[in-house]
Amino acid sequence: MRRTQATLDSPCNYEVIGEHLNDPTHLLALGDDGQFYSLNLLDGQTEPTEFGDQWVMDAYDLHEKLSRLHLH
Repeated sequence: MRRTQATLDSPCNYEVIGEHLNDPTHLLALGDDGQFYSLNLLDGQTEPTEFGDQWVMDAYDLHEKLSRLHLH
């Protein structure tokens, strides 16, 4: 899995866990704050998002990740 560093407007690290179903330039990331983010590959910006049918997850154990963050 890829990790991205925080930018000035986003004070946390992100782990890429999936991509948008219809737009591969947007990745689904899980922040170390437990929030889901949409990561725009064209400009590097992130914004909070809701997980839903529009996202395709990588083979990933989300429960295990949230357990490590103590957010479940």
